[in-house]
Amino acid sequence: MIRDIIPYLYLNARIMAKEARVLGPDKLEELVSATSIMDVVSALEETDYGEYLSDISTDKTLTIEQALLKQNADFSQEILNIIPKKVSNKFQFLKKKWDVYNLKAIIRGIHSGLAGENILKKLVQAGEFSENALNDLAACRSIEDLMAQLEDTPYRELINQLPVYEKSKNLFSVEAKLDKLFFDELWRKITSGKRKNVFLLVEYFTLVINCLNLKILFRAKRDGLNLKEVEDFLITGGDILLKAKEGFESSDINDFITFLEDTVYFQILTEALPQYEKDGSFLSLELALDRFVTKKGREISQKQPWGLGPLLGFLVVREEEAKNIRIITKSKEIGLGAEETRNLLAEV
Repeated sequence: MIRDIIPYLYLNARIMAKEARVLGPDKLEELVSATSIMDVVSALEETDYGEYLSDISTDKTLTIEQALLKQNADFSQEILNIIPKKVSNKFQFLKKKWDVYNLKAIIRGIHSGLAGENILKKLVQAGEFSENALNDLAACRSIEDLMAQLEDTPYRELINQLPVYEKSKNLFSVEAKLDKLFFDELWRKITSGKRKNVFLLVEYFTLVINCLNLKILFRAKRDGLNLKEVEDFLITGGDILLKAKEGFESSDINDFITFLEDTVYFQILTEALPQYEKDGSFLSLELALDRFVTKKGREISQKQPWGLGPLLGFLVVREEEAKNIRIITKSKEIGLGAEETRNLLAEV
């Protein structure tokens, strides 16, 4: 047992120090109540985000978001540098997620007709693509050209979505396939070999993948798509995919959710149904799933306090914390009130 604990002592000491600086409810309320984006920036000066925001002199949310992303990328690399070698290969998703982020930014930029230099401003120099590779990808002038550039990468399968994109001019198929490629590989990595040291990761990402698949199926219902049209985007893994696909054939969302009655997602979604029925927006259902993943992620992390538990818990909190800051700054930009902003926040 001691032999199992020792490799994690340094990692967990670093995580404990960082947890002490997590934004608490009072600080979040201060951010929500701030009267401007620059007031939000000022309120973050004494936090871990402070040094990344020190040169911010504009209230443009894009500039602030890039600073937050840089902080997140540096944190990911820091974890990869200190995590025990015997499990480090299971955490390569911390690096690869930046490739997905950058590819989405490039795809959206090309789709919107942005110049290459403007696309580059949205990218984060992290992940497995080199700076030169990112420059080349951002310089593409069409989605077709981009797909050709990705031929010798793990994302070559995106080219299969080109006909769908060309027909619809909608990015859903491309972005959903990109997410699938990322999470399918992540699932293969964390479920291969011995799971003794990473059972928490498997348990947590089972929830993440389940919820992502449910969101895809909800959106397909909204858009009047049949199962065959979205099946290629559903992520391998999790433990409710077959049941969710069966339930998808239900006549409406209420029946679909009822079909999930013997899963943990039934109560979560049932409680969010009244808001969905009131405004017809899937946002309430998606927020309910997001908050459930955050809550359960924290609970799961406490099962292994001397192993990967503290790291998993902190990854969950840090992800939601950064998301909350982005929601708050965006709310200031578009003029949402404090109460409306609070309703959108994840519960960290």
